[in-house]
Amino acid sequence: MPSVTMLLEQRDWRFTTYASFKTACAQFQNDLLAGKILPQDAEDYIIKLAREIDNSPLVIGEMLHGYIENWANNILNKTDYIYDYPKDWKFTDELETAIKSFHLFADRECLKPLLTEQTIWSSAYGYAGKMDMLGKLHGDKFIIDFKTTKAPQIKKGFGALPIYQEHKVQLAAYFKAYNEFRRLKEGTYLIEQKTGHSNPISWTITKTKKMNHYVGEAVVVYLAKNTVAYRTAIVSGKELLNYFKFFKCGIDLYKLKKSMPEEINNEEE
Repeated sequence: MPSVTMLLEQRDWRFTTYASFKTACAQFQNDLLAGKILPQDAEDYIIKLAREIDNSPLVIGEMLHGYIENWANNILNKTDYIYDYPKDWKFTDELETAIKSFHLFADRECLKPLLTEQTIWSSAYGYAGKMDMLGKLHGDKFIIDFKTTKAPQIKKGFGALPIYQEHKVQLAAYFKAYNEFRRLKEGTYLIEQKTGHSNPISWTITKTKKMNHYVGEAVVVYLAKNTVAYRTAIVSGKELLNYFKFFKCGIDLYKLKKSMPEEINNEEE
């Protein structure tokens, strides 16, 4: 009879969810019956596939952002570059569905990109970040953040895409930094952040004319990857200032941790 320790050793905890483990086991059974894999390869196969499943939302998100950036740059620069992504990847269908969801959003909401993947910086609060897009929807200017998600399945198809409050907090951080950064003179800025290590993190940020105007609203765009659909959550300037208070708590906590002696931080980790 196996002990608890022995059973735990069979489980590689570097993949994070039981759902991914369950899915990987089911796929292993299918491939085993089809003669695509040998029984002795079970452990390596299941662990590898479970990791891929767990990491797939992040990878799909990165690829979709790359696609959207390429789409926007083609419009802004009047080019016709084709964004290349793997066509035989396990999750290509989900990625292509998310791309279709994006185009549905862009067409229906009359999306006009102004800036894409723009780094912004707040000297007042000491942080930097990269906006997905500054653009116009039906002629109104927004800070835009794209998220991939899955529409919940219901009896007659799919339900409404969920909205997450933490995404509004993220938008609030972009909103605050953008409207501070826009006041700077046009030019290129080198920003360095001390990390406690020998080499600080640095950003080279270019301020252009397109960033001179105040933007009073932001929007999270949820793009479904299991059906062609999208949902938007528009956040007003007043709401963004309220959400920024939550982000400010994170800044204060970060500064507090950095002010502690290094040995205390190491003990916590």
